[in-house]
Amino acid sequence: MILGEKQMLRKSIRARLSHMLPETRAAASAALRTHLQEWERFAEAKDIFGFFPLKDEPEWLAEDFFLNKRLWFPRIEGSNLHFHAVDKIEELSLGTLGIHEPSAKEARCQADIILVPGVAFDAQGGRLGRGRGFYDTFLPSATGFRLGVCFSEQVVPAIPMEPHDCRMDALLTPEGIISCRQPGIPR
Repeated sequence: MILGEKQMLRKSIRARLSHMLPETRAAASAALRTHLQEWERFAEAKDIFGFFPLKDEPEWLAEDFFLNKRLWFPRIEGSNLHFHAVDKIEELSLGTLGIHEPSAKEARCQADIILVPGVAFDAQGGRLGRGRGFYDTFLPSATGFRLGVCFSEQVVPAIPMEPHDCRMDALLTPEGIISCRQPGIPR
């Protein structure tokens, strides 16, 4: 039942995103970068786990943000996600599943902030991924503040959650950062 709900929600969100005009997408991505750059937790962070955005994901990347920070990007290795250090975005190359990935270097599971992509999110920290479970497998063993990165069109009233689904601590949207921490809701 939940699997069917998730598939319907993915289809609905993808349809919304396909109707976004390029200038709307660019303006929303610029707002995301501004909110991230102005966020105190980001200013204090040293190690950031990021991701190279797919064509329907926000363009949060901006190299000038990452002065004095260490960037780590995901690499799919078998059925697992491992984060590897990246000195320059140009080091990423097209890898598994058509995702830009780093070469296998130093890997780690500890970060100050983990920027998490998704198809949809809710205000309680629920996240709907693309369906392969890479982040849901990785996040329980990772340390760091979990920040879902999304357009406003990707925020929905509720995500159907299964026991293995991981919640975000906050969402980064074009409107700002939305805290998701609520008593009684497991991280």
